[in-house]
Amino acid sequence: MKKDFLDLVNESKSLDKGLFNLNKMIILKVLSQHKFLLNREIRNITGLTYNDVFFTIRYLIHEDYVKVITGSNRVKLYAITDKGLLEFEKMCNWLCEWLNCHSKR
Repeated sequence: MKKDFLDLVNESKSLDKGLFNLNKMIILKVLSQHKFLLNREIRNITGLTYNDVFFTIRYLIHEDYVKVITGSNRVKLYAITDKGLLEFEKMCNWLCEWLNCHSKR
């Protein structure tokens, strides 16, 4: 069922507005495709700077969208949480509705 404009606006109120940031969306997308990654791996995959990844990951951890897993030699690995995956999928579905991704072309 196609939603009208007001339905989409009302539905947007349940989304986390803090995630509507390109760096956050990129990092959540990358983490949703991997079990876990190092900071360096996230930078290599995304092309983001060290500071972009560091501060974005910090926000995502604070919001419980990403968790830290301590690997061998106390290396920090990052993984998306169930909450992060759910919110990311909710945001992607809403964006797709907003942009009419599901419509026939």
